[in-house]
Amino acid sequence: MRVNPIQPGSVSRHSHVRIVAPARACEPQTLRACEDALKHYGFAVSFGEHVFDRDGSPLDLAGRDVDRARDLMTALTDPQVDWVLAARGGYGSMRLLPYVDWNVLSLSPVKPLVGFSDVTALHLALARIGWPTIHGPNADHDWWGSDGEAVVRWLVHGELMLPETPLIPLTQGPRHFMPMMPWRGGNLSLIAALCGTAFEPAWDNTILYLEEVHEVAYRIDRLLQQLRLSGILSRVQGIVFGDAVFDGEDETKVVQNLVGQMAQELGIPAWWGLLSGHRLPMRALPLGVPLMIGTDNRVHLPQGATS
Repeated sequence: MRVNPIQPGSVSRHSHVRIVAPARACEPQTLRACEDALKHYGFAVSFGEHVFDRDGSPLDLAGRDVDRARDLMTALTDPQVDWVLAARGGYGSMRLLPYVDWNVLSLSPVKPLVGFSDVTALHLALARIGWPTIHGPNADHDWWGSDGEAVVRWLVHGELMLPETPLIPLTQGPRHFMPMMPWRGGNLSLIAALCGTAFEPAWDNTILYLEEVHEVAYRIDRLLQQLRLSGILSRVQGIVFGDAVFDGEDETKVVQNLVGQMAQELGIPAWWGLLSGHRLPMRALPLGVPLMIGTDNRVHLPQGATS
């Protein structure tokens, strides 16, 4: 297991970012807009060889699985590339996992991978070999705004630009704080999909971060039950559910109650409302990097780090 995680602020303004497409196809003009924004920040930008491919199937993937996996491997192991940005989510990232040479990656220098949603499959598989990543906007999002800036601030300066709005505690008891420990997770559906596979990471002594979009309460409960039955929820030290998008305020309250009740039964704290999900603003959240939740219900970097 790797013990030399990415240091906050380890990327320079003039570093090289490679955009790859691990999942669905993305329109060229969308990626060109992201390229312009990244160049405005000072980065050199390149694209994976197959980033503009389309497989022609109803899944609308960005080319063949093996080609997308090769682009990812090349980006993560190329010494000229400093960090990697996923073009789009949607579906398809977990199809790459059998084609990636994880032994080679486990011996390669760590570099940041940025993405969210379906890219959770890559976050988890990389976490299994001790590779921290960043839950943040894909290239098909607006990188000219504050969400793109939040990623850049973290990469270049080690500044965590999470909103000042406190998280909402979902459990009762004395543990309304969480000491410094790594966060792990992402999209709930993808976490459940990788349960019991060779690509599931270790969960012990971590904070489980979850986000989801356009699901109904009973399906959320089913996914949470799968995490519980698989043993994940008995190993994590707490749960943070992001700014999830559900159909109406009533459905949101039902899900909040489900998460809070399950956490209470497990004897771990849970919070709601971290602004790093499918809805804007979508702030960069470093995964695998120690963070803490203070008694003010806000997320903080370790004391002495940039905040």
